[in-house]
Amino acid sequence: MRVPLTSANLRIRELTPRGRGGVTVLELRGESALEKLASLAPSLLGKSPKALQKTVLVRLRETTRGGDEDLDEALIWKRSDDCFELHLHGSPVLVRRVCELLGASADSPCEDRLLSIEQRAARALESAPSDAAARLLLDQSRGALRVVLEELATCGEAERSKRLASLAGAGRIARFLIDVPRVVLAGPVNAGKSTLFNLLVGHERVVVSGEEGTTRDAVRTRARLGAYAVDLVDTAGARDASGRAESVEREGQAQGLGEAALADVIFWLSPTGGGEASLENLPGENLPGRAAIVRFATKSDTAFGAGPGDTDPGLQAISTHEDPVGTREIVESAFRAALELPEAPWLAGSPAPFDELGCRGIADLQAAADEPTFQKILSRLLAAQQK
Repeated sequence: MRVPLTSANLRIRELTPRGRGGVTVLELRGESALEKLASLAPSLLGKSPKALQKTVLVRLRETTRGGDEDLDEALIWKRSDDCFELHLHGSPVLVRRVCELLGASADSPCEDRLLSIEQRAARALESAPSDAAARLLLDQSRGALRVVLEELATCGEAERSKRLASLAGAGRIARFLIDVPRVVLAGPVNAGKSTLFNLLVGHERVVVSGEEGTTRDAVRTRARLGAYAVDLVDTAGARDASGRAESVEREGQAQGLGEAALADVIFWLSPTGGGEASLENLPGENLPGRAAIVRFATKSDTAFGAGPGDTDPGLQAISTHEDPVGTREIVESAFRAALELPEAPWLAGSPAPFDELGCRGIADLQAAADEPTFQKILSRLLAAQQK
């Protein structure tokens, strides 16, 4: 029997088999059920349970920084004033996101906590963002992590400490394989951000022009940097705008700062002369604390007039037009160095904690004060039951 997802005054239960399917049916029961549904379906706002039709077709939407985004078209069936069925498409990724938005947070007694390590890995495999992530998860679904965890029960202290440190490191790498990092391209106008963006994406995703202010909105897409999938973001160039374009460009620049605040890595592109393109000229408070910042000099933009020896030694020189292959190699290497990631993140059969539950369990094992506590945590982790 499945344990329901819960939040305040609400129980959520899947009525259909788990996995990919044409339709997934969620049961929402509780006094806040309709209110929660209305948070995803604006057409339900202000309606009382008694006024709601027995069945209604709605558009589910999620509010993001960029505005409302469509999630799915869904059918709601009212079984009673405090019990509703939500019929939506059966994509596991969509179902998990809808459950999260309805209030099934990581602190709730979520069903994932009762799944085995192998089952959790198999579920994550359904939406693996890259080949390396899929291979890593496939190994864990076949028991690679469990084998090492079981061996910890009888290891000596020194060996145990060594293995836990290795698992913690593998978990960090797995995080960047599975929870796709955000890489933001930033810098002044005409520094070559959009040209580099197109190169990394593999096709002309954004317009490239010598006219200043061509990119005015943040553009996001999924790309690959070596073995790693990334969410790549091209932002509006930093400059003082004026005239009718001022408000539009300022909005685009504000979007860029918002993207940078969420970035794991910021690639700051400067023309080869330094000067106004220098990273230090950005206001310090606008530099997000958690992001690793990599500085590049865009040598191919000869319009900036940089001569030999003019390039700031703190910048890595790239030439997107003249040497696209070399530029990609430099950027991929810089990305890995910024996050301290290996070039080959997956080794066949290697164990790795791959989700929050597993990584937190390894950290708890490292912090265990005594043997009984260690064994208790280990037993709980192997059973995948967190209480």
